[in-house]
Amino acid sequence: KDAQGEDAEAERLYQSALKLAEKHFGKEHRMPRMYRLLLGSLYVRAGRYDDAKPLFNQASWVLEAKGDPVVALDALNRLAAFHAAVGNADAAADEFDHARRLLRREAALVLIGLTAEEKARYLGDRDRAAFGAALSFAMANQQNAKVRELSAGWLANGKAAAQQDAADGAQVAGNDADPRVAVLAKQLRRLTAFLAALAAAPPTPGQEAARDRQVQALQKKAEGLEQEVRRARAQSSSASGWTEIADIRRALAADAVLIDIVKFKRQPPPAKESEAADSRYVAWIIPAAQRGEVRIVDLGEAKPIEAAIETCRAAASRPARAGDTAGEARQPLDALSRLLVKPLLPHVAAAKELVISPDAALWFVPWAALPVEADAKDVTFALEKWRIRFVTGGRDLVRPAAADAKPGASPCIFANPNYDLELADADANTRRLLGLSEADAKTTTAKKTAGTAKKTIGAANKTTPKDAVAKRGLASIGPAGRLPGTAAEAKATIPYLQQFAQLEPSAYVDGDALEGVFKQLHSPSALVLSTHGFFLPDEEPDDDRQLRALNLVMAAGQPTGRATVNPLLRCGLLLAACNQREQKAKTTLDDGVLTGLEIASADLRHTQLVVLSACETGVGDVTDGNSVACIRRAFQAAGARAVVATLWRIPDQETTWLMTRFWANLARGQTKAEALRDAQLMILRQHAELRQLAAKRHQGQLDAIVGLRGLKLGDNDAAAPAAVSAAGVAVSQRAHPFYWAAFTITGD
Repeated sequence: KDAQGEDAEAERLYQSALKLAEKHFGKEHRMPRMYRLLLGSLYVRAGRYDDAKPLFNQASWVLEAKGDPVVALDALNRLAAFHAAVGNADAAADEFDHARRLLRREAALVLIGLTAEEKARYLGDRDRAAFGAALSFAMANQQNAKVRELSAGWLANGKAAAQQDAADGAQVAGNDADPRVAVLAKQLRRLTAFLAALAAAPPTPGQEAARDRQVQALQKKAEGLEQEVRRARAQSSSASGWTEIADIRRALAADAVLIDIVKFKRQPPPAKESEAADSRYVAWIIPAAQRGEVRIVDLGEAKPIEAAIETCRAAASRPARAGDTAGEARQPLDALSRLLVKPLLPHVAAAKELVISPDAALWFVPWAALPVEADAKDVTFALEKWRIRFVTGGRDLVRPAAADAKPGASPCIFANPNYDLELADADANTRRLLGLSEADAKTTTAKKTAGTAKKTIGAANKTTPKDAVAKRGLASIGPAGRLPGTAAEAKATIPYLQQFAQLEPSAYVDGDALEGVFKQLHSPSALVLSTHGFFLPDEEPDDDRQLRALNLVMAAGQPTGRATVNPLLRCGLLLAACNQREQKAKTTLDDGVLTGLEIASADLRHTQLVVLSACETGVGDVTDGNSVACIRRAFQAAGARAVVATLWRIPDQETTWLMTRFWANLARGQTKAEALRDAQLMILRQHAELRQLAAKRHQGQLDAIVGLRGLKLGDNDAAAPAAVSAAGVAVSQRAHPFYWAAFTITGD
């Protein structure tokens, strides 16, 4: 009756139930107290606050002390709603904070036995309304400094919690100080890798049912191992699972600001529940410690923002003509900037670094290309004003110490794969590089003993694609064309990579850029993959030829009613022999298609940086929790600390220049965000010069710009838009965002 809006009948039933509960259990028992809360909530919704107050006063107790956290959460959220309704914002904030911390502690400890999927479902189904109510309260009371500060913590610990737990788990599982965790985690990684490969492989004709039973049995075994790992983690850690906003602020550089954005349905106050809830994007502006107060900025309704994102991405990722400059993309970029940058600018103008935690479709925004200041003749792009990097959430800034327990291994480069390599040759090359006999390859997981970069870099591709501007990435999974620029990129990168990592890199080029070699990597300190990336849209398998061709199985645990495929099976990277996958050999599960699911099961626990010099590695599916399932997320789940990825298909030549400059900057000691920004600025401001030198084959001058000269930016330049005018590069001469704005860096 309460849910149906029949308040009078609901009141009568609640009062009757309350009397019965007091009679049978006593007034102090949990049952009558809960009925008081339910009846009080009914009065709050009806605006009868005087009737509600004594009921809430009688019910204000801490239930978790009696071991009933689920009931306690409901009680605390109802108490918070009551205090908010009567205008006691401080008391409401305290109750909401208590509830958010209790949920986080429950998720970290009480629910430790659940798999990541089960935990995500629990947090989504059970907490979505309560999370939205807490954030809606914060929006309505944003003039209160206490509410702003506390709610920043709610957001940091509530947004994409299951996904952040997965990344944290990969880091903690790498702590060899607890051998039990390490052994279980190793077993889980091996089983998950095998399961991912099996799921993506076509079954033998006539053996489909047997293969399905095998997949189901392995899934149950993997879930059991995952539960054991989580229990072992819980027993070896006393953490509450809550990250304090003060710790996040201390982790920020003094000149940095965290912009934590969330998409949620803003809930009307209890007295106005008839009003429709609307989905909105709201930003929490969180400065470094002692650098100001937290602010809340309502960016607006989700639909117009998401429509503007689609228009902007179309303009930024597809120049109409080869000679288009930044000026041709101004109109859609300006429109999106008015929705996203203009409301934020008063609070971030003085910063030099923006640490952005997007949500939902905002992950697909080319933030670096959004205009900050503009007039009819000129424009300052966000890239020219700030260093920009991304995090999944504020908790990423305060990561487990176990991640730094030991250094990573020798860095690795995969470049210019021979996509037409025969599968038999791929199998033989894999065994050669891993030092395995044919029998060993079937039964043993061995450590990679491949040669160094100098020994393997010589196998470069001798063919040239017909398209003069080869693009990394495929609109669909078809025959992959070679990317000769990636061989040159690898060759130019190696000395810088060695200087950055202080270890000699291993390079896997041509027929050695193999899926099987990737799967045997053990936490290289840095990892570069220069190849095609792919992301397939979510379509029903019966209607999608590409999905049928890839033989992707249905993802376990997906909601019924519509056939969908696990998004981590619909994205990935293409390596050697992928064009031969239809003639898949029986002796190997490796077909050159490295799926996101296989990437997530890799061992990258001590990998400081992954660079995906491929296309669309930063795009993917927006999940129910508004996080994005994509290749970038898969590498983070595997344990990588930072990932450079792309938002659209990118030109081969410009990528080679940009990546060479990026690694040269890292070798000189710049931070990852500084190094990427400088390389993007080089393309933005000197693109025409670089193309002219390339056309005239002035390699020496070209190398001087890309590897040695670049743009010299001081601290003042990083913050002052005047640096653009000083550089003397008009908007009509600056490069179109297509050539530089696709690259993003996520993590630290």
